[in-house]
Amino acid sequence: AWRYPCYTATDVQLFEAIVPPPGAAVGINTITYSDQGHGNTLMAGGDLDGDHVMVSFTGKLVAIVRGSQAGVRRLAPVLKSFEDDILESVHQSCSPWRSDAVAERGREYIAHAANVSSYNVRGKMCGLLERVLHVALEEGGRVVAIV
Repeated sequence: AWRYPCYTATDVQLFEAIVPPPGAAVGINTITYSDQGHGNTLMAGGDLDGDHVMVSFTGKLVAIVRGSQAGVRRLAPVLKSFEDDILESVHQSCSPWRSDAVAERGREYIAHAANVSSYNVRGKMCGLLERVLHVALEEGGRVVAIV
């Protein structure tokens, strides 16, 4: 299965399809992920925001994905470089905070946020956040803070 938009090689995953138990309520045209493992985190990040997931049972395609997994793991430094480039492109706010009054600071923040375009990084940052959460889950599920 792979998702669209596809940001990184980890958006392509192999899953084992199983028949639901008798009597299970299963939606039409849906994919139900197991609560075991991190398949849902890898494929949707848990946000279910309308990403499209393509499922294929084509033997040749599955064989290609299975055979390329070692190569994808070797891409880790390239993926890290890609993430670093994106994070470097995020500009720090140039809006000075001139007030100790919370209400005034809030209005200033809203005015700044309303005029700044984030279109070029929103989807990429969402994709990166999903990867961060996946790594945190793989390492024991302890996420102290995400800033």
